[in-house]
Amino acid sequence: MKVCVISIMNEDLPEIFSELNIFEIKKGNLNEKVKFAFDFFDSIIFIGSIGVVIRVISKLIKNKFTDPSILVFDEKYKNLILLIGAHMAGGYRVGEIISKRFNSNFVFTTSTDVNNLVGVDLFCRDNNLFMKKENVLLINKIILNQGFITVSKDFKSFDLPNNFIISDKPFLFLDNYEEGVYSLFSKNYVLGLGFHKDITFEILNKEYEESVPIFIREKIQIASSIEKKWNTYVFHKFIRENNIYISKFYKADELNEASKELKLKENPYVMKATGASAVSEPSAFIASFKGEKIFENKNNNSKFVIFKIDSSKKEKNNYIFEKVPEVFYG
Repeated sequence: MKVCVISIMNEDLPEIFSELNIFEIKKGNLNEKVKFAFDFFDSIIFIGSIGVVIRVISKLIKNKFTDPSILVFDEKYKNLILLIGAHMAGGYRVGEIISKRFNSNFVFTTSTDVNNLVGVDLFCRDNNLFMKKENVLLINKIILNQGFITVSKDFKSFDLPNNFIISDKPFLFLDNYEEGVYSLFSKNYVLGLGFHKDITFEILNKEYEESVPIFIREKIQIASSIEKKWNTYVFHKFIRENNIYISKFYKADELNEASKELKLKENPYVMKATGASAVSEPSAFIASFKGEKIFENKNNNSKFVIFKIDSSKKEKNNYIFEKVPEVFYG
């Protein structure tokens, strides 16, 4: 995930932010900085008045399932306040990490958290899962009322919080598509992404939504490409808009080795433009730990290839603060 910091008063910031790969947005006035942050970052930290922050973000907030998390530090770094995006946007975990480094007081007000319970939305975010939006409030209400939720034996390999209890008569299931069943679903796909040089975000996103079925898009955990494509505004605007928290890139020689293993034919146009014989398929192959290809679609301006992640090798840390591309510094 990408995390940024904005100082409302443009004051010099502690070195801790850069040590954590937290990108400082310096260019533009406050409204321009915030718009840039919403377009490209999964979590935004403000330094300054919470009142100013509320006013400046109010017109940009759309949906609790897709908005970035917002945290606010006072100018002395004594208190870190979690404003929105505690769970699905990862704000609670981001706040934990940062408050520990600053030795600050972490302030949060979500009901499950203040009652020392893990909500189903936070459990999903921690474990690369998702569930139907309309069921989140229902499940969390049950957790708050009875102090726990029963889950199926499918969760035995998970590091379960104390209030998630495996039962022979579970309320929650895993990857169960039966009608009337409450289930969490795995986000265990990698999207390999290739696109033309001058493509706009609008065209890229339109081709994605029109060519990749929704039931596949919901399961995307990682977006991958060649470094040249990763180092573009379009790539990062695309993954932010589609709520993909993890991105990976590979150099041409890495992709060429993977293409040989996959026995792919060289694409002369792609080779000339990137130095790689192919981009989308080998990048998804590598990022999935050589998993299984489940989908491929080539469009006028883009190509999308989906691989299922080899579950025995998947990364467990879902809150790595990624370095931002060089284009952000331009």
